[in-house]
Amino acid sequence: MLDEIVWDEERTDQAEAAWAKLGLHLGFGSIRPERLYNTGPDNLWTLSPTSNAVIELKTGVELTCTGISKKDADQLRGGVQWNTDTYGAVTAVPVMVHPVDIYDARAIAVPQMRVITPAKLTEFKTAIVAFATALAQGQNLWHEEQAIAQQLAFHRLTGDRILATYSVAARQPK
Repeated sequence: MLDEIVWDEERTDQAEAAWAKLGLHLGFGSIRPERLYNTGPDNLWTLSPTSNAVIELKTGVELTCTGISKKDADQLRGGVQWNTDTYGAVTAVPVMVHPVDIYDARAIAVPQMRVITPAKLTEFKTAIVAFATALAQGQNLWHEEQAIAQQLAFHRLTGDRILATYSVAARQPK
């Protein structure tokens, strides 16, 4: 599953599908609204009863790009609006998987946007592998809710910590 989340413009659908599966494996509600309803973000993870991660994956963007485009920022903004229209009072946390954490000069900032850069994606994948390895080393730990919760917390993979750990705030150009 983690091997499907790669920077490759020919494999964006596979990356989005893997991202949705990853959310489920980590215990979040996880759907692909754009795929299901032809509207909304690429992915939506329910981080808590009051918070959704509204996620746009830009794994097809070249790693050499210099900024988050106006189009990509606008698309995420639309996903945030979709979340509000669909879930009302549930807070939308805008997240973009993108090669850089800085906006293009023409892009309008998305308030509170988080960016999962290649470096943060690598950290995230490493933590997920460590989480799974820790559970696999003990007998039947995959069936023990307390052991799973403990490992999720230890690896900062819980709804209240995952984005603060494995993403950065988007920045305006200087």
